[in-house]
Amino acid sequence: MKYKGFTLWLTGLSGSGKTTIAQGVAERLRTQGRRCTNEG
Repeated sequence: MKYKGFTLWLTGLSGSGKTTIAQGVAERLRTQGRRCTNEG
C-alpha cells in the first residue's frame, strides 16, 4: 500500500465553517489523486 490512512476530525460551533473547510480539503486531496470520504 502506497499511502497510510488518517482521520481529520473538525469540531466547532454550528455555522463555524466546518463543512466548507472539509469540502476544500476533500477537493484538494482528490486533485492530488487521493481517495477521501466526507461524513457528517
